[in-house]
Amino acid sequence: MRSFRDISMKHKLTAIIMLTSTIVLFLASGAFVTNTVVTFRRSMVEKLSALADVIGSNSTAALAFNDQESANETLSALEAEPHITLACIYTEDGKVFAEDRENHAAPNSVSPVLKEDEHYLSHIRGKPTGKIEDGHHFHDDHLDLFKRIILDGDTIGTLYLQSDLEGLYSRLWSHTVICAVVMLASIFVAYLLSSKFQRLITRQIFHLVQAMKSVSEEKNYSIQVKKQSNDELGILIDGFNEMLSQIHVRDQELEQHREHLEERVAMRTAELSKANKHLEEAMHAAEAASRAKVDIKEPFDLILTDYEMPGMNGFDLAGKIRTTQALKTIPIIVLTSIGRIGDGKSCKDMGIEGYLTKPIRRDELRKVIESVLDLSTGEGVLTAPKLVTRHTIAEDYRKDVQVLLVEDYPTNQRVAMRHLYGGGIR
Repeated sequence: MRSFRDISMKHKLTAIIMLTSTIVLFLASGAFVTNTVVTFRRSMVEKLSALADVIGSNSTAALAFNDQESANETLSALEAEPHITLACIYTEDGKVFAEDRENHAAPNSVSPVLKEDEHYLSHIRGKPTGKIEDGHHFHDDHLDLFKRIILDGDTIGTLYLQSDLEGLYSRLWSHTVICAVVMLASIFVAYLLSSKFQRLITRQIFHLVQAMKSVSEEKNYSIQVKKQSNDELGILIDGFNEMLSQIHVRDQELEQHREHLEERVAMRTAELSKANKHLEEAMHAAEAASRAKVDIKEPFDLILTDYEMPGMNGFDLAGKIRTTQALKTIPIIVLTSIGRIGDGKSCKDMGIEGYLTKPIRRDELRKVIESVLDLSTGEGVLTAPKLVTRHTIAEDYRKDVQVLLVEDYPTNQRVAMRHLYGGGIR
């Protein structure tokens, strides 16, 4: 058997509505029956009290003149009340003065029921005289009522009436049947209405579920669910349609990429083949250089290397050269496209003699090579404490240049002097 959470949304909504309606109807019926019982009991007490007032008023003369026969005749009038089961008149000291013997045998002093209910009897008896006071008490099958008989402001006796509860139980049974019938009819109407109106919610959910199944089975992301309201379900449907639209667009893009995949794979393969060819050439060159390094009998005068190279940069190459016995005394010039902060210190730390940034003019390269070769002793020890760069060449060049400027126009003099100063000539 499936649990409640596993049943369909349609049946869940119907069950929730039916359960809510049943509980509300049950509470309303219970309140109605309870109110009926309370109201009927109050009515019984009021009616019995009014009857007791009439009987007590008619019994004052009999009590005052001690006429028991007249009191009995007064009580006999209660035979017209079918629910009165017992009636007694007590004297002021609590003894039986008159009784209705035709309906039930009267007790010797007080009602036999009251003999069994000492707790109630203690409340209706006056204290400390022990006289019985006005009051009533409901039992399971009858109602007891005591009413004082007063003459000229003094209590001369007490009237006791006992009534059955057949009227109450009859009224209770009839109202219970009515409530049950109304409840069943209301539940049936609630079921019909809930079966009809729950479609306002479940219809949209059903369409959404059908669209989801279609997308899952057919992989068709172009489906759109029609929105029928602007509530939370409408927002959910909008989000679902937007998600499908995005997936559909991505599928189209993937299909386009798939169509051009072979072409791009061929292009990538060609690029990889070209890169592999260059790598093989570089490996052959490196092997040739390695063999040349081993076969060197006379060292080179200068090593000129670029900084950017596949596999290692110029500084790494300089480091390896300085650890090779046959090459470590050869001067090194490094050429680079971008000058970096700290390159000068790195060159000095690794024993690199020259450093030039691109673009390089022919005269600059020549001057750097001349300066570097002049710095080397050829015996493995470099005499120069500084690195040869474009700036050090300019400094050395400006030390030997003296310029005489001849110009009669002051503005031209200032422009010419500014250009000379910019070139480092004073």
